[in-house]
Amino acid sequence: MSDPGSESILREALTNLLDRPVSDETLAQHARDAARPREDRREELSTLLAIQIGAEWFALPAAQVIHVGPAVTVHRVPHRAKTGFRGLANVDGRIVPVADLGRLMGIETPHAPAGPASRVVLFGDADAPWACMVDAAPGMVLVADSSTEAPPVTVSEAPDSITVGLVQTEWGRASRVDVTRLLQLVNGLGM
Repeated sequence: MSDPGSESILREALTNLLDRPVSDETLAQHARDAARPREDRREELSTLLAIQIGAEWFALPAAQVIHVGPAVTVHRVPHRAKTGFRGLANVDGRIVPVADLGRLMGIETPHAPAGPASRVVLFGDADAPWACMVDAAPGMVLVADSSTEAPPVTVSEAPDSITVGLVQTEWGRASRVDVTRLLQLVNGLGM
């Protein structure tokens, strides 16, 4: 049951809202927006996988993520001590090289035993993927490309930077990773 007095107030407010004058500038902008092809009006969105390494958050393009699964054991390879290469791991019956993303990104984190949220992430080319161990991979996030902020100059100007921007996720601010650059970096490790 509604109050007839409040209904008339609401009706009058809506009438006033719809009957308000519209400026010529607003009409012209709406006409330009309506005249653009529909695909030009859509905002470009990217699906990213949020991952955590130490206290830092990163976002990998979902299209270049092959697999996310429970943490696996990484086996050191004798005489292969390059910074950024952790070893080899069996991921779903496939032996893959494991990159140490923390070190490659300048984050010194101890290799602690895998916690309950730890995951292995396979990324790159399906025929020759790389894996990385992460402390958490809580999920995907849909991000408007226009909301990607430029990374700090100290990051973007670094010769081996793989960060192309900063994005906001529900888990915190994350560095958006360029997987093509990341693959160039890990493929340079000699595997």
